[in-house]
Amino acid sequence: MKDGTSCSDEDQIRAAALQAARRIASTRITNRLTAAGMTLRGDAEDITTVLLAADPADPQWGALSPYRLDWSLDVLSLISNALVERRRERIRTPDVDAVAAAINAGATWKQIGEAVGSTPAVAHGRYRQRL
Repeated sequence: MKDGTSCSDEDQIRAAALQAARRIASTRITNRLTAAGMTLRGDAEDITTVLLAADPADPQWGALSPYRLDWSLDVLSLISNALVERRRERIRTPDVDAVAAAINAGATWKQIGEAVGSTPAVAHGRYRQRL
């Protein structure tokens, strides 16, 4: 890419966000089950692995399979709320935080536009009111 990052860098960021959302959703399931008096082997990462594999041969799958849909929707909600701007709703997403940090470091709208792959005017229009 022109800015020195590679698709691999961006893929890693997306993967990290998805992994974090899955871990949080798995922790929520663990908390729900613990509150109901159930105990599962492993931690949030183990639960995530079981839910993604959906392997009927895995003994944990029997306990977790009823939660797979709720877990998947929780992951989607977490990602959406953290990373996606809704129409007509100016929320503070990570890109806005990054723009704010760049401005605080002295970046111009021209530099910000170049960094996000747009013109200064488009970058200003996209971010200024959200800062």
